[in-house]
Amino acid sequence: MSRVQEIEMRNQNRRAGFVLPAVLGTMVIIGVLVTAGFFVARQEMRMGVATENAGMAFYVAERGASEVLDAWDNSVMEAEALFDETTFTGTTDEGNWTVVVRRIGTQLYFLNSTGVITQGGVVLGGASHEIGMIARHLELGIEPPAAVTTNGGISFNGAPPQLQGNDVRPTGWGGICTGPPQNKVGLLSTDTTGTIDDPPGPPGTAYCGNYINGSPCVDEDAALVNETMEPFYDADYWDYLIDIADHVLSGPPSGPAPSSSGGACDTSDPDNWGGPSDDPSALCGSYFPMIYINTDVTISGGGDGQGILLVDGDLTWNGNGTYVGIVVVKGAFTSSGSPTITGALIAESIDVINGTPTIQYSACGIEQAITMNANVTRVRPLLRRGFIDMSVVGN
Repeated sequence: MSRVQEIEMRNQNRRAGFVLPAVLGTMVIIGVLVTAGFFVARQEMRMGVATENAGMAFYVAERGASEVLDAWDNSVMEAEALFDETTFTGTTDEGNWTVVVRRIGTQLYFLNSTGVITQGGVVLGGASHEIGMIARHLELGIEPPAAVTTNGGISFNGAPPQLQGNDVRPTGWGGICTGPPQNKVGLLSTDTTGTIDDPPGPPGTAYCGNYINGSPCVDEDAALVNETMEPFYDADYWDYLIDIADHVLSGPPSGPAPSSSGGACDTSDPDNWGGPSDDPSALCGSYFPMIYINTDVTISGGGDGQGILLVDGDLTWNGNGTYVGIVVVKGAFTSSGSPTITGALIAESIDVINGTPTIQYSACGIEQAITMNANVTRVRPLLRRGFIDMSVVGN
């Protein structure tokens, strides 16, 4: 072997030892790049899931607060002492919510709602969000001070109407409203002169005790009447009542009476005014709707109902219908029949043409008409500054 060949063989041996380290180094670099790619992708996925879950937790918390407001039982919550806390929990497909309700005032409540995401298990779940909400229980603002409150007095032909201010419980309501009687004025007006005059004797003598009773029988108090009727002439207040009414009618009902559908009380029927008013255990016995009629209306024949009736005009009620609750008439209440209202009547004026309507005060009927209507007793979030994102402020 020549010297030249020997040198070439040595060079070949040196080059053969370089390939393996180069290949291994390349594989390591590729492995690092692939691992880094998987790591970055996994982190991006987790960040995306975390962002999605964080937003989802916000909506779970908000849903919890909404469900508590929707299921609000004002009779229970009003029994809570100031700053007492009540906890509610619930579950959704995405996670769980916990709402702590704290009473912070006579009509104010603070709802602290936390939503926790459970979908995705231990690895992908666990996101949470906390919100705060201030809600107010709005009073209806209807507190009838008498069996009949009127601004224009009463006129009648023939026998006068029966106005009973002594508190009565509706027929068949023996186990409801067990409190003591709250006797009120039979007739409260801004001016009673001439409205109950009895020509043979002093004004009002023959009517008090026979046709009108109460504590007192008749009272003239312009300030109290104006205070009672003022809300119904306030546009914002009247619009509020319209907004929360169960039914808005543009004409007379075909005959108010309880109705059912599929074995349940049909609350979608505008002619279903609840009742029958003498049987609280009936299918619609616990249904006390607020009915708003936006025009002059005449109710004829029989019929039965309960709740709150608002008439934006004159109401002519003939026949022998019965109603338990509150009737508010922005115009004149006229009757040529013998309807019975057990609760209270508030009207601009009363005109009995030919008949003997009976209007008897009932604290129980008024109380049920208000407390049994979910739209009236429901609490609502404050429109301004009523929402707080607790997670953002870092409470």
